[in-house]
Amino acid sequence: MSAEELEQTSFTALDDDEKVEETTTPVTTTPEVPATITPVVETVADVVEEKPKAVVTPVVASTSPTTTTTSTPKVAATTTPTSTLTATPVKRSSKGQPLPFSINPTDQTPVEQLSLADILMWRNIFVTVPVFLAIQALFLLLCKYEFTLVNLIGKVVFIQVLISVGYMVVFKIIQNNPNHTFPFQNVEISQELVNKIVTGIVANVNSGLKYYLDILSCKELGKTLAFGVVVLIVSWLGKKMAGETFLYLALNVLFTLPLIYEWKQDEIDSVLKIACDQSKKYIDLGISKLPPQAKDILAKLGLDGKKNQ
Repeated sequence: MSAEELEQTSFTALDDDEKVEETTTPVTTTPEVPATITPVVETVADVVEEKPKAVVTPVVASTSPTTTTTSTPKVAATTTPTSTLTATPVKRSSKGQPLPFSINPTDQTPVEQLSLADILMWRNIFVTVPVFLAIQALFLLLCKYEFTLVNLIGKVVFIQVLISVGYMVVFKIIQNNPNHTFPFQNVEISQELVNKIVTGIVANVNSGLKYYLDILSCKELGKTLAFGVVVLIVSWLGKKMAGETFLYLALNVLFTLPLIYEWKQDEIDSVLKIACDQSKKYIDLGISKLPPQAKDILAKLGLDGKKNQ
């Protein structure tokens, strides 16, 4: 080979080497590898970082309102009703008042708490006044106008029937309201009210029976003799007047004397104390004039007055 051929082959070899280098270098140094790796890493990191945030934040937001709502209303709901239920009404007393009974509606005893003693003591004038007026009207009709009890009850029932018929005629025919109902058709007596009345009657009967048996057993001879004197006075009054008149006077006494005594208790007690002291003084003076044998008999019977001293 000549020198020129050698030079040409060497130049071609160099050219081939440069081409090989140019083809190999872009393959080895690929700029796409970091571009594809970095976004994948970033998206995974973002997903890892965002997931706990999305889970943690709603839990904190949901727990905070539950603690506030359960704590505050319970205190108000439990404390307010207890203070209102403990209030108990106090019955009014007429002692020291300008009038023996009150006309103020707020001072009246509730109807469900009334007893027979409260009605007699005018604790509720809206109940006592109709009862008192009914007693006066009943006495006038039976005694003055000579109604019998059966005749009076029949007339009252007949008047009620006429009033109810007129009422229904006005509303159903004149006003053309066929669906109108009677306003008092659902009135009934509760079992609790009946039990309360029966319990009070039984207690009063037992108390009176016990007192009567004590009188008959002569546990205190003075009370027994005083009871006998009262029975004699009552029997004498019953002979002088009719039974209706005596019952009428007795009911008026029950509605007036206890009320007046409570109203003027201090003045009445002072007068009664003076009268008792004076009567006891004269009784002791009379006993001192008796012979010793009579004094011994009175001492055995407990009538010498030394027991109460």
